[in-house]
Amino acid sequence: MADTTSEFRHRLSGEWTISEIDSQFESLNGILQQLSSSQQNILHVDCSTIGSMDMSGLQLLYVWMECAKMQGIGVRLVNQPHGMRQTIRKLGFEHCFPVSSPDATGAPGQLNSDGPPPEAPNGC
Repeated sequence: MADTTSEFRHRLSGEWTISEIDSQFESLNGILQQLSSSQQNILHVDCSTIGSMDMSGLQLLYVWMECAKMQGIGVRLVNQPHGMRQTIRKLGFEHCFPVSSPDATGAPGQLNSDGPPPEAPNGC
């Protein structure tokens, strides 16, 4: 049986705060439109150049990941900066952004939305 997995990569950058949410929404919307017209079913999102992120940015990213999942696209957030991980923990959003264990090299885990979602309590 042939492997039908096709992957796409994209880098998020800038500020993911309430004051920049409109521009980030437009960016994410464009990515989703591009993916829906292609054959890619896994998206690797590099978060290494995200400046700062607040609750609004996390909520937007989570909803966007869920929209991608509904279109059959698994999203993997990679290279998330320390500040992003810290905001996720501080706001109690760990259940919305599950982190896999570090790989054998000790590299940080990835945030995944492909595969079965974890049981998320109400609020995500």
